[in-house]
Amino acid sequence: MPAAPTVSEAEAAGPRSAREIFIVALSALLGAYVFYSAFFGAFESLIQRAGFVAVIGVLGLAMFPLGGGSPGGRSDS
Repeated sequence: MPAAPTVSEAEAAGPRSAREIFIVALSALLGAYVFYSAFFGAFESLIQRAGFVAVIGVLGLAMFPLGGGSPGGRSDS
């Protein structure tokens, strides 16, 4: 049986670029938004849905930019 893949110390250290920090922060804010609305009740549906889709759109473009590049700013080589 092959050994499980390991994470290098550099990858385990955390985000390195401003883009990675932005992705982590936006993901944490989105998680807090979901838990807030689950605990205190949903906002008006039009506001809730539009805000969620807007944040997911920004997060998707930050993770996979239209101009190329790899997710998280790391090279694939």
